[in-house]
Amino acid sequence: MMLLRFSLPVLGLAVAAAQEPLPPLPSLPDLPAAEEEQVDAAQEQAYREQIKAAEERLLAGVQKLHELHRVLLDVKDADSAAAAVPAIIRLTGELHDWAAGFSGLPAPSPEDLARLQGDIAPAIRRINARIANQADRLGSAEYYGCTDLAAALAQFVLRLRQ
Repeated sequence: MMLLRFSLPVLGLAVAAAQEPLPPLPSLPDLPAAEEEQVDAAQEQAYREQIKAAEERLLAGVQKLHELHRVLLDVKDADSAAAAVPAIIRLTGELHDWAAGFSGLPAPSPEDLARLQGDIAPAIRRINARIANQADRLGSAEYYGCTDLAAALAQFVLRLRQ
């Protein structure tokens, strides 16, 4: 609760003024926006466009993670393990490039960061957990004897940590 302090004479003047009808204000001419306001509006619009681009980039990354998950799900034996290696290598490069693409974007405001984290972070956590489960499954199966699969997954982890 906020306490306001008024002196009694000031409060009396405010009450008296509130009881008297106010004359209408003269209409003001339309003035062009100040150059500074135009620049601020243009900067705000550019920021909004960049945040939208970052959001779209995040969603594209989530789709790439889903694709990786599907590739890992399909690994059931030595042949499918070997067949998954090229897709994992491709996705590793694509996700590395995807992550690098954020460097040119502005840092989001605290409000935008909270919104993005609330909207997209849960989906990223879920798909990352599913990928981790598949990696554990493949590790338990000793990658079905495919050392290339083990190496591709290790490379995937290393490249994304850079």
